Amino acid sequence: MLTPQRIAAALAATLLLAAPLRGAEPPSKYKFETELGNKETSLATVPDRQGGVTGPMRPAEFMAVASNLQAGAMETLDSLIVTESHNSSEMEERWQQTCRALFHKAATFYDEVERLMAERKEDPARTQPFRDEMRKFMDDIEQNGHACMVWRRRTFTKKFDMEHAIDNYPSFVAAMRNEVKEAQDALLAGQALLSRTGLKVKDVEDQLEKIREACCMLQWSGSLAKERCSKIKEEFGDKTPELDRNVEKTMTDWKAVADRYPNLSRTLSPYPPKWAGKMKDQWDAFLRVRKDFDTTYAPLLEGKLFDDLSLFKGVAYGELNQVPDATKTKLIAKREALKRKTADQAAIQKALEDERRLSAEERPKWREYQDTWGPGPERDLRLLVANVDSASRERQISLIAARIKSPTLSALFSTAARAAVGTASDAIRNAWYKAKEQADAEYNTWWNARVQRRAKLGLKPGWDD
Repeated sequence: MLTPQRIAAALAATLLLAAPLRGAEPPSKYKFETELGNKETSLATVPDRQGGVTGPMRPAEFMAVASNLQAGAMETLDSLIVTESHNSSEMEERWQQTCRALFHKAATFYDEVERLMAERKEDPARTQPFRDEMRKFMDDIEQNGHACMVWRRRTFTKKFDMEHAIDNYPSFVAAMRNEVKEAQDALLAGQALLSRTGLKVKDVEDQLEKIREACCMLQWSGSLAKERCSKIKEEFGDKTPELDRNVEKTMTDWKAVADRYPNLSRTLSPYPPKWAGKMKDQWDAFLRVRKDFDTTYAPLLEGKLFDDLSLFKGVAYGELNQVPDATKTKLIAKREALKRKTADQAAIQKALEDERRLSAEERPKWREYQDTWGPGPERDLRLLVANVDSASRERQISLIAARIKSPTLSALFSTAARAAVGTASDAIRNAWYKAKEQADAEYNTWWNARVQRRAKLGLKPGWDD
C-alpha cells in the first residue's frame, strides 16, 4: 500500500489545472508591430494624382485615404478574430493597437476634410452624415471588438483548462480508487478473519495494522476528493455558464451591420457578420467541451466515485475513514479476548464502542487546551512580550492582538497592554504562566486518567485505535 507521501506525489503529477499552453501560434510582437507600422505608412500616403494635379490634398483625396486605412484595419482585425492565445498582449491589446494605428488615423483625415471645407466656406451638410456614420462604425468595432477579444481569450483558456482536466481525470481517479480498493480488501480480509478458528494474537495484530494503513489512505483519498470538488466548482462553476449578454448583443449587431450602417462600403461590410459567426463557432465548441467535462466529472462531483465498491457506496468523501471503525473495533475486541483467554468478546466490544464515544466527547477538550496553552499560544506570548514595551508600542500591540487566538492570552493582553511601558511585558508573562501552571495540572490529571483507561482496553494513548 502506498504511503501518504507517495500518493500525494502521484496526485501532484496529475494536477487538475496546469499552466495553460498556447493555441495556434500568433505572430511575434516584433513581426506584428512591424507589419502594422508598414501598413499604416503605406495606406496613409497620398494616392497618385492623375492629369497633372498638384497642390494641397483635396477633401476627396482625404476621404480616399481614410477609406484605405479602414480597409487595412479590417483586414488586420480579421486575422486577430481567429487568433487563440491565453496572453492578453496577443489578443485584445493587438486589437487596440490596430484600431489606434489605422482607425484613429482615418478619423484624423475626416477631421481634415471638415477643416478644409470650413476654410473654403463649403457647406458640410451633404457629406457630414457619412463621416459621422463612419466614426460611429469605427467606435463600434474598436470598443465592442475589444470586449469580444477579452471574452474570446477567457473562453479559450477556460475551454483549454476543461480539456486538460478531462485528459487528467482517468489518472487522477485511478490513484484514489486504487487506494480505496486496497482499503476495502483489507477490511474484507479483516471481516473474514473474525470467523476463523485457531487465531493467534499476531494474526489479528497484523490485520489491524493493515486496516490502520487503510484508514490513513482513506483519510487522504477523501480529503483529496473533497478538495478537488471544491477547486472544480471554484474554477468552472456548478453549471454551464450563459453567453455573455454584451457579447451576444455585439454578435447580433454585427450580423445586421449593413442595416445599421447603410453607407458602409462593400469592402468593409462583410467582416462583422463573419466575425459574429466565428465567435458563435467558438462558443459552440466551448459548450461541447463543457458537456464532456460535466459528464466526465459527474461521478466525482456527485459523490459517487466509489459507489461500485460495496463498503463505500453512498459514503461521503469526508467520512470514508470512518467506514473501518466497526471492523477495527471487532478486531481489537478479538485481540483482547485472545490475550485474556476469554470467550466474552461481546463485553469487550461494547467497552471499546463506549470508549470511542467517550473519546469523541473528549476531543474538543483536548483542542481547547492546545489552542489556549499549547506551543502556538506560547510562541504568541514570546512575540508579545518582546514587542509590547518597544518604541513602536501602539503599532506592535495592534499587530499582535490581531493574531492572538488563545482566549486567555487575549484577555491578559487586553489588561496588561494598558500598563505602563516597561512593566507590561512582565505583567503579561507572569499572569499567563501562572494560569498555565494551573491549566497544565488539570490537563495532566485528565490525560493520565484517559491513558490508563485506554490501556485497560489495549488501546494507545492517542486518538486512533
